[in-house]
Amino acid sequence: TEVDKYEEGSDESGSEEEVEGVAQSESESKEDPVKVLARRMTEALASKRNARRLFKDVITEAKRLQQPNIVVFALSSTVRFTLEQYSHEKCLSIQGWKEALAAFQECKAIIQSSRLYVLETVAEFSPAVTQETSEKAKEVFAIDFTKINTTVVVGGIRGLYESLFEEVRRMLINNEKQYVQCLEAECRIVEIGYELLEKAENRKSRIPTLLFSALSQRTPAMHAILCKRFNLSTPFDITGLYQMAKPDSLTMLQYAYHLALIGHYRQAKNLLVSDYSATKLLKQDEDWNGNRFLELKDNVSISIKIAYNRVIVQLAIAYFKDGNVAESAELLSGLREHANKWSILFGQGLPFNSFNLPKDLRARSTMLFNSIQIPPHCHVPQVSVELMYFVAISMKRALETSQGMQSFERDTFAALRRNVNDVAGEASTSNEYILAFDDSLQSGDVPKMVNALNSLPIWAVLDGDASKAKIIQKAKAIALQCFIYSSAANFTSITSKYLQERFDMSEAEVRKTVNHTILTSPEHLTAYWENESEQSICVERCNVAGLRKTLGQAARNTSAIQVPTL
Repeated sequence: TEVDKYEEGSDESGSEEEVEGVAQSESESKEDPVKVLARRMTEALASKRNARRLFKDVITEAKRLQQPNIVVFALSSTVRFTLEQYSHEKCLSIQGWKEALAAFQECKAIIQSSRLYVLETVAEFSPAVTQETSEKAKEVFAIDFTKINTTVVVGGIRGLYESLFEEVRRMLINNEKQYVQCLEAECRIVEIGYELLEKAENRKSRIPTLLFSALSQRTPAMHAILCKRFNLSTPFDITGLYQMAKPDSLTMLQYAYHLALIGHYRQAKNLLVSDYSATKLLKQDEDWNGNRFLELKDNVSISIKIAYNRVIVQLAIAYFKDGNVAESAELLSGLREHANKWSILFGQGLPFNSFNLPKDLRARSTMLFNSIQIPPHCHVPQVSVELMYFVAISMKRALETSQGMQSFERDTFAALRRNVNDVAGEASTSNEYILAFDDSLQSGDVPKMVNALNSLPIWAVLDGDASKAKIIQKAKAIALQCFIYSSAANFTSITSKYLQERFDMSEAEVRKTVNHTILTSPEHLTAYWENESEQSICVERCNVAGLRKTLGQAARNTSAIQVPTL
């Protein structure tokens, strides 16, 4: 019938449409899936908002197709894009950095497990939507991804590691709310750096220099605490990293800082004045006598000046911890003149008020100085160092005054007495303890002197009880010397037992201090042990310098007398 014919015709037309759809799907399925993924990656690189989502889809599809070379490329692009996406901000969030690190770790693991050959490295790439970006993407995808054993790491493994490392430093400076997590991120990235150093080619890159810049700011004890806190087993080979790092002035100063930090101040001092790179950094001074350091040249960079100032302060702290207060006071005397610029001198703050700058200049200036600032856990404590400086010059001044010498620190202490609030902010109580220590040191009041030292908030910076015991012992020795000088006109002899009881010192310590006084002060004091048992010391005040001056004046006056002729 006609109805049957119509139904047969409709079936034939429907079957034709189905055939055409099947043919089209078959043509799409015949398209190379690698080219499809390459096109998707081009779209991801040219996209500004959806790049991370597109890369995630590419990675999922490439894993399904078992294309590790494309997975590596997409993962490395994800790391690079994540880091560059926040380049205009102060720093990346800790969550964003962890995502970038996870992608980097996965990328590195796939390369090692699949034994992929890195064919080419794209050093720099901007994710901005421009025609130039599209052209660059086309050049990148001109590589034959059908060769499953070859891949492209955008930025390179070493380049991506360096970017992740530098981003951690920025987070440590700008992310105060999540500082512990940022510190953990630094420890993680340092451990990964040691893993990369297992390959010989990575030892000639910037990786040893970056690791050295981070670890040189730590002591072995601090490194052990951090590793235990974050469950890590990172080595601490400062000498090995220094030998592999780039031999420039900044690296040399960082090594000198580390030597002073662990107490090897003599090696740090020798390195600073004898290293080959020091000739390019420091001014030459023919009259240098070993008691002061050479000055910096005028054309050195800001980062080198900051590193140099940190070395000087750490050397002063190391000298002070060992009881060498004279050297400590001399090193800190130059920096004391710039106390109002402390944060600038040591890279602990911006040298300008960023709120007074235009918005575009504010961001660029902040990013520039963020790269040379020091993380807060490596800051030099200004209050403690200034109090330490006043303790050192108090000991030095007391000894010079008792010897009849002119003390150049007299004006500094006079200013402290006039205005005790200018030295350390809220530490007015600490300044009162400084003045009490100065008075008791010259009067020989040992209990008051020890109480003043124990009350100062400086011992946490100076490693606690060991340094405190040395400084207290040094203060007692100086108080004993001052007493011998001031008592020379009042006593003919002083027994050793009396000195032991008054200054709370052992017999050996008293003898050592008295012998040092006899040997080092022949012009100001005539002193000797009364008998072989050395139970009492005979003292006699003398002033050879004053006698020499008097005789000189007398000789000049005598030569001016004219003898009349007969």
